[in-house]
Amino acid sequence: MPAFREGLLAAGRRHLCPHDGKTRSDAVFWSGIMVVMNGKDAQDEPGGQAAPSGNGNPSGAREEDVPAQRTGVRLATAFGSEAVPGRSQDKFAESVAQSLAPQLQAALRQQLQPVLDALHVEFGALIARSLAPQLEAFRELASSVVPPLIEWPFLNLNLPADWFPRNWEDIPDLDIDTVISIVLDEGIPMVWVPRPAIVAALAAAADASARDGILVAARDEVAGDCLAVIGEITAAELKPLAGLAAEAVSALRDDHSSGAQALAGNVFDTLLRDAARRGVIFAGPPGGYFRYDKVRKKITPVSDDTVIRRFRTDCVLSAALPALQDYDPANPPPARFVRHATAHCTRPEQYTPVNAIVAVMLMASMLREAQASGW
Repeated sequence: MPAFREGLLAAGRRHLCPHDGKTRSDAVFWSGIMVVMNGKDAQDEPGGQAAPSGNGNPSGAREEDVPAQRTGVRLATAFGSEAVPGRSQDKFAESVAQSLAPQLQAALRQQLQPVLDALHVEFGALIARSLAPQLEAFRELASSVVPPLIEWPFLNLNLPADWFPRNWEDIPDLDIDTVISIVLDEGIPMVWVPRPAIVAALAAAADASARDGILVAARDEVAGDCLAVIGEITAAELKPLAGLAAEAVSALRDDHSSGAQALAGNVFDTLLRDAARRGVIFAGPPGGYFRYDKVRKKITPVSDDTVIRRFRTDCVLSAALPALQDYDPANPPPARFVRHATAHCTRPEQYTPVNAIVAVMLMASMLREAQASGW
């Protein structure tokens, strides 16, 4: 993904360096900032690189430049921001860079120029050597200037305030890579539910078996978390399903795990079918007759390419992928929760205490996301 310095430089060129060349010195100014953040000389002339294209790669960039563009200084390193988790800093930074307004650039220059003038700094290829002794001071200055500026309403970053899962926010040093791997590989929902302490314990567990043990031991707490988010559902079209979902949670709490798993699987399936039929869960018009393979193809697993405004939603949907995998009843039942096996293979290998918990969590997570996203 484009690093912050690449996006900022591209934005600076786009806004401050029109083709008539009248503001070339401004482009050099931004080139100098990029060099300081990068810690080495600029590799291209101002105006020589196009703004980032829609797919995240700068259009017109040389192929050999792409790896360097993807390994930039993170927002936290450059500007001291700790508001965005590490995995998402580059994406957040790219969104900021692509939304930079001329007012922000002017304000930043107004703040920095007196300091740079006092240092008698030359921009361009010499700036890295000129500012090397003052690099840390420069970053400290930037950290005090940029965060307030990116809060200005006119920037309009188009990022929802709740793009980051709320049950991850209060977990110190959460390894988001590990959390996402758990979601993708084991199908354990981690958004909306469970509570932060359980998310942290799952992320720190040694392996899948240990995580299953944590879920079983925390069954009642997880059930309480699921019931809490289900209670937040107010949309009229979701209310009937929310009522049945609460019954599934109650069955889980009462140690009727098989009944809870069966009902949760059906609530999840009904929600998915209804949202797909109404055309509200995926981009584009409804896809006609509901088919699971078509639905799976429309779910994009969360990854480094996930658009930040869809981060939470894609994390929720990613947990549904393992539950939607194909299952042939002629084959042995899968050990993990699979919707098709739950519906068509009522055997103890599929109906297990941990699968019941996962099914209830998936049902609750999907319903709460449907409320938040308007499915």
